[in-house]
Parts: sequence; C-alpha cells; structure tokens
Amino acid sequence: MVDKGYAVIESAFDSLDHINATMKKAILKKKGVAGLSKMKAADLNQALADHFTEEELAQEFTVRGYQLTEKGKQALKEHQVIVDRHPKKNL
Repeated sequence: MVDKGYAVIESAFDSLDHINATMKKAILKKKGVAGLSKMKAADLNQALADHFTEEELAQEFTVRGYQLTEKGKQALKEHQVIVDRHPKKNL
C-alpha cells in the first residue's frame, strides 16, 4: 500500500498512540525526566516532544502506524463493497 501511494508510514511522534503510558514513561526515564508518576497521557506526549527529536524518539520504539493518503481514501470509497464483505471489529 505504501509503495503504491495508498498510505504513508507515520512518524514516531504520530505513532505515540500505539504505545502505552508505561512504555512512554520508560523512554522519558532514560532522559532523566522527573514527575512521571503524576503525568497523564497528554502530559507524557508533551514531555516526549519537549525532550526528544524525531530521530531520537524513533530509536526508542519501532511500532509505527499507517495513514491513508487521499489516493487510499478514494480507493476505499470506490471499492466499498469489498470492504463491506469483511468482518468488522467492535471499536
């Protein structure tokens, strides 16, 4: 999908929603950030942005999300019948 231009791989910062708070705290602890126990998810994300560059954060975890491009969104619209045939997850 990426090679054909239907999706792009998200950056490390854009992929933060794919890791849990414990992992975020462990990453921040390596940088010596204090007060982690009181931080909520949004605070952790901000602390990561304050203490890491994209390149540094990318070295800390490998999970990445995918984002549909306009071409990918259009392909889904045009082939909705195929999507509808597949089972859906309850989110």
